[in-house]
Amino acid sequence: MSNWKIGLICLVFALILMLLTRMVSLGSCTAAILFPVLTLFIDDSYTVLSAGKSGSSYLIYSIILAIIVLYNHRSNIKRLMNGTENRLSFKK
Repeated sequence: MSNWKIGLICLVFALILMLLTRMVSLGSCTAAILFPVLTLFIDDSYTVLSAGKSGSSYLIYSIILAIIVLYNHRSNIKRLMNGTENRLSFKK
């Protein structure tokens, strides 16, 4: 079971960052990094998995998920570091 509070915080943070920078990949990568960080600080009563496992399993899951997201965005991360990442355009 996922914690909806963590998901909502990550979504809002990513959307605000996308609006400010007009870069979707920056919002996505930052939210992916924020996800495991938030699992450390948000009440883990929602993160208890089946069979009585503790929230540490959820933390491991969130770290693996963040690594997968960052790995899939590696070309975008290179463009972000070079300053050549495409930006969203809100004009017609």
